[in-house]
Amino acid sequence: MPGWTQWFSAVTLARPTDDGAGREIRLKGGTQFAETILVAKEPEVYAYRVDETNTPGARALVEEWRLTPAGAGTRVQWTFAADGTPVFRLVLGLARGPGRAFKDAVTALDAAARTVSAQSGQRPVRAVSRSPPCTA
Repeated sequence: MPGWTQWFSAVTLARPTDDGAGREIRLKGGTQFAETILVAKEPEVYAYRVDETNTPGARALVEEWRLTPAGAGTRVQWTFAADGTPVFRLVLGLARGPGRAFKDAVTALDAAARTVSAQSGQRPVRAVSRSPPCTA
């Protein structure tokens, strides 16, 4: 999924590493991730795990983005799994940050895709459902 910084406002840097097998991600506020891409099958699925982060208490983070045709658009399903210390899990559960960030990102992606599809005549991306944030 190229162009993350253009449609995912929380992402300030998304750079490939290890000849495309990984990514370096930086978020607003200073959070950083070194990720390994687990699956990159365009345009259906993109999944990755976080190998290193400066997030206190985080032990494991995995995300999957799955896109499937849905009517005149595309269904975007996001699955997020996290594990960490009890304090990390509590804060993550209370914050609802990942779910809100997903909703905002897909709304921005939808708007960008509508603009592109209107100019090119291609199928628009429409966020019609999402997976709820999950904490272990």
